[in-house]
Amino acid sequence: RVYTGAPHGYEMNLVRPAFDKDESMVASGGADRTLTIWNLRSGEVKYKLPGHKGCVTQVDFHPKEPIVLSGSVDKAMFLGEL
Repeated sequence: RVYTGAPHGYEMNLVRPAFDKDESMVASGGADRTLTIWNLRSGEVKYKLPGHKGCVTQVDFHPKEPIVLSGSVDKAMFLGEL
């Protein structure tokens, strides 16, 4: 499957993907300091969340709520409501 909306070469920088509870979205951190979330059915970027000052190394979805957590080498953790 091809996922659109990310710059060419971005796939080399994807870190630790995570799927939401109903497997309709996949999230991944990247070296571009953003958290990117794709719609699995359409393959398009649904959200691109900036804010970290370093590579995003960990992402996860809340098991029940529409919330995503990201962690970075900048030692910051962000919660985002989807």
